Amino acid sequence: MAGRWVAVGLVLLAVLGRGPVAWGGESHESHGGGTSHGAGIGELLELARTLNPEVAAMRLEADAAQAAVEGEGSLPDPKFKVGVEDMPRSYPSYFPSFRPNVTKYTFSQELPFFGKRGLKEEIAGAGASAARAAAQSTLNDVLTRVKVAYAEYHQAHMAMEQTSSLIDVLGSVAQVAQLRYGQGLGSQQDAAGAEVERSSMEAELARLKASRYKARARLNALVDRPAEALLVEEPHPRPLPPPSALDNAVLLDRARTGNPRFAEIDARIAGADRGKDLADRNWFPDVGVGVAAVQRTGDIVGYEAMIEMSVPLQWGLRRSQQDAAAAAAAAARSRKDAAARQIESELHEAFLSLQSARKVEQLLSESTLPQAEVAFQSAVKSYELGRAGLIDVLTALQRLRRAQIDQINAFYEQQTRLAEIERLVGGDL
Repeated sequence: MAGRWVAVGLVLLAVLGRGPVAWGGESHESHGGGTSHGAGIGELLELARTLNPEVAAMRLEADAAQAAVEGEGSLPDPKFKVGVEDMPRSYPSYFPSFRPNVTKYTFSQELPFFGKRGLKEEIAGAGASAARAAAQSTLNDVLTRVKVAYAEYHQAHMAMEQTSSLIDVLGSVAQVAQLRYGQGLGSQQDAAGAEVERSSMEAELARLKASRYKARARLNALVDRPAEALLVEEPHPRPLPPPSALDNAVLLDRARTGNPRFAEIDARIAGADRGKDLADRNWFPDVGVGVAAVQRTGDIVGYEAMIEMSVPLQWGLRRSQQDAAAAAAAAARSRKDAAARQIESELHEAFLSLQSARKVEQLLSESTLPQAEVAFQSAVKSYELGRAGLIDVLTALQRLRRAQIDQINAFYEQQTRLAEIERLVGGDL
């Protein structure tokens, strides 16, 4: 009988010997010849750049804004006018005849005051630059969502592996409890309790599978693929930069130059400034020129030339245009200051959270998890020898489970914060 207890104990220790899931180093993604198939994080990010509908729509809007630039600097369409004069009255009717004595054919062109066309083109160009920056900002947001969803997918996969291992252990513990009960060394309550705990873990595994499926569906939606499209079955997390490569001041400087939000605001400031210049030039009149051919009784008998200009008498209108343009420029500059403060705050928060999660994960890996594993193995061994009850085994198992979950969550936090930092600085680290 002792040999049977030793055999069961060896089974338990073999299962426990798997240890915690390795967090770094070797990749589980398939690179040809592997057993895992489907898109990995690199392919998903590339697909998001090219296939995401939201990104594609923003790029088309930027293309539309760019296409409108040249038109803003063009002259307005010329006008052609036909006029008649000296239409005689037919006796005894009081209505004029439809045979005029004089017909004029006039061709005219409006000429905006010097510099207005260039300013309108610059305003449109600033709008196109802002649209391109907004498209890049949208792309950064989508890439961040892909990275976070992939981290959730990885988190669920790691938790499933840990849970499956613990289910195996609980199955072995249940066998031990059943054997002890059969030999009169334990209680039926122990055997039932082990099975209940195992069933609870299986329910947790089912929940994790659902979470993994939802993360996969969310990832595929971001890259415009069917929800069931394959991803790597054993995802490997994105590598974290070493602590020496992360400096808050350096990241902030990079954000000021690389975050497309700043480029968008700068373009809008430039457009607002050109709008103010245009409002100032609206005080000067636009000019119209034209030529006309005069036809009398069927023959061209002469030509005319004309010039006209607008008279800027609506002072209230132009002052309101100037005030509106000045307010828009001031608002754009204030918006840039607010964006700088917000990005600085978010970057600092993400940086500190990443550092904190890194320390938590390190403490768990180096101290808490090994101690929890030793405590669980000791409880199992003591249970085999009859020196501890099943409650001690389950308590140690729950502590090990919490430590594993905390480790997984700490690593997920690092992946999430890394993605957030990359969004704020405008590129990968």
